[in-house]
Amino acid sequence: MIVSPAERRAGPRPSTVKILAALAGALYLFVAFLVVMRAQSGLVPSPIAAIVIGVLPICAFLAYRYPMIFPFALYVALVPFDSLLQVSGGATIARVVAGATALTMIVHAILVRHAFVPHRAWYFWGSMTVYLVASQMWTSDPAGGAEVSNSVLQLFLLMTVLALYPATRTEFKIGLGLLVPCGVISAGYAVHQYLTGNVSSDLGNRVQLTTANGIMLDYNFYAASFILPIAIALFFAFYGKRGALRLASAASALFMLVGLLLTGSRGAFVAAVAIVLYFAIRSRFRAQVFAFIALAGALSAFFPAVYERFAKDPTQQFSASGRTFIWETGLHSLGDHWLFGNGIGSYEDTYDKNLLDVYQQNFQGWSRPSHNLLVGTITELGVVGLVFVIAAWYVSFRQLKVIPKTSEWFGLRLAFEGVIVALFAMALTIDVMYIKYVWLAHSLALMLLNQAFPRELRLRRAASLKVRRLPAARPLRER
Repeated sequence: MIVSPAERRAGPRPSTVKILAALAGALYLFVAFLVVMRAQSGLVPSPIAAIVIGVLPICAFLAYRYPMIFPFALYVALVPFDSLLQVSGGATIARVVAGATALTMIVHAILVRHAFVPHRAWYFWGSMTVYLVASQMWTSDPAGGAEVSNSVLQLFLLMTVLALYPATRTEFKIGLGLLVPCGVISAGYAVHQYLTGNVSSDLGNRVQLTTANGIMLDYNFYAASFILPIAIALFFAFYGKRGALRLASAASALFMLVGLLLTGSRGAFVAAVAIVLYFAIRSRFRAQVFAFIALAGALSAFFPAVYERFAKDPTQQFSASGRTFIWETGLHSLGDHWLFGNGIGSYEDTYDKNLLDVYQQNFQGWSRPSHNLLVGTITELGVVGLVFVIAAWYVSFRQLKVIPKTSEWFGLRLAFEGVIVALFAMALTIDVMYIKYVWLAHSLALMLLNQAFPRELRLRRAASLKVRRLPAARPLRER
């Protein structure tokens, strides 16, 4: 039996709506009272208090009806500045918003009595997560292993919620579209730092990403946050139906590229190039892609920090800025722990133990991260863990091939395939495996498959579960 979209998205019972409305109203009055009291005491400026009171009802409605628009978009906007937004207990605001996103999506799915069955990549990422967490039992660094395990569990839980969430076609596209302005705002921070003269001459003339309190953003992680928004912007630039949308998207992609170039991150630059080349190879809009390449190349000449860092590496003896020395030191213990590795979060501890046994032509210091997905994985998790990790990435990439060229989702398929290729290339020189944007990209690929080939997990009133395969999206003719 096929369930119609209207039936699938049938809302909660009227009595449930009334109860929720009453609770939301009471909560709004309580929060408004607290904001007013803080404004009167001078803790919160009055204009900000007025904005908060006015925006709260809109945010509440979106969280109830369209959680992928809010608070999910807010989470995406906060991820690049995760390290700057610390709260008590070591948590960050981005992590709190991620929890709110998961909660609102779960509540929404329960209220509409509808969810999707995750596609096969989710099971591979789940198996990988189980092995990662289990390796904490034999890790040589229990404290580091516990920290990484907690992060992995939280990232996988959010991936699970996104893979199950019954987003409508419109909500999904709007949610993806909001990634672009989030990336533009993030790039605006780098441009602001550049225009105000916050540039480090000793770091290839790249911008300083340091706050007044001395907190510093990681250049590579910050640059990695542009990869996914750039890919989405290029999708709208090449596959958008309106000229204004295409031009605005292309301009946004160029602006985000400027923000990336200002960081001087060579790994992120290679990833961005990989995305554009992937579109050039797989897309039918090759003329537009090469026009974008020409514009991007001309623009990059004004921000040569990344080129200078590629060209100038006088003290590292062609070792990828000392990375080959770090890899050799970490792999020294592989002969003793080749099957299961030294345990999750143990690379820096393993590196320190091997450092006196391995000669480094140029000393790289103590407690260095792996700077390589494959080296770090096989050192920490052994051959078994390496198989899990490679299989998860490979299946995420290959599962999208079921979307045909005639589908309306084919452009997004290319975007996500390009992102996965780009992030994997970046992971060969930077430790990005446990950052939020990598897991977010793989999660959104699962959501794309839910749109193209939905498999419904129907939540009956009698609490029974039944899986139905819904028809695929109707193919569209190529223009």
